[in-house]
Amino acid sequence: MENASKALIIAGAILISILLISIGIMIFTSSSGLFNSAKTSMSDQEKNMFNQKFTMYEGSKATASEVRELIRAVINNNADDENPDIQINDTDIDSNTSTTAIPNDGTALVNAKQYTIQCTLNQGVVSNITISETP
Repeated sequence: MENASKALIIAGAILISILLISIGIMIFTSSSGLFNSAKTSMSDQEKNMFNQKFTMYEGSKATASEVRELIRAVINNNADDENPDIQINDTDIDSNTSTTAIPNDGTALVNAKQYTIQCTLNQGVVSNITISETP
């Protein structure tokens, strides 16, 4: 009789510990989702600060050196895993439209020419930059 009561006490203790562990796991998984969503969402001020790094080049009379600086800023941004990636489209510089297609040193850019830079926002953040030669 004593063995049966000890077995029931041990079984009860095991069930209670399994219950506590599962509650802990549920709390952890639900709270990690909150932390991830808070981490990925940016406030308006953070969006403006992020966009400012790229929109300051926007316009129709950018020089080749400004375009090179912009390309370097985009490459540095895309290398950082915490920032959203930005795609560069070049309509006149090169036939490819990926960031890697534009040379790091901007060799396809001509110093005597001027370029038009246009930033496209997606959910309030710069996601695409179009560079074209100004006629």
